[in-house]
Amino acid sequence: MAGIVYMVNGSQSESLFNVMQVLGMLTEPQHIGRIVYTMNGSQSESLMADCNLADNMPSALQKKVQPVGPLADIVGSKKLTRGEITKKLWAHIKKHDLQGSLEDGDTCKFGGKTYKGGQVIFCETDEMYALCGKDKIAMTELTKIANKYID
Repeated sequence: MAGIVYMVNGSQSESLFNVMQVLGMLTEPQHIGRIVYTMNGSQSESLMADCNLADNMPSALQKKVQPVGPLADIVGSKKLTRGEITKKLWAHIKKHDLQGSLEDGDTCKFGGKTYKGGQVIFCETDEMYALCGKDKIAMTELTKIANKYID
């Protein structure tokens, strides 16, 4: 029997379990870190339609957030999703040729690791320097820095 697995946390898991029990859809509950329930495929589709679980839980990348300060100077002051903010940051980096290259031997240290070449971003524009506060950053540091300027 093919099954569908749902992973949910907290009160959502309890209400999902209750709905599945009442409808007689629960086949084998398993507990692995999070609460996991398996059920027959067609039953799972009707449960999703009844509960609208997919519609009620947008991902963090889909929620609109407000950029402020130096981040707003780069991406604009309108509310954007985190994905749109990242896209606009990278458009700025590409437009001003701020990404390092292996040929030049560019390196940067962050979190105990050394980043090389294209993993290095130079903060040569006034906007990027205001955002980052230093001359160069590691690519993985960009999200951490941008999150400081999101309401």
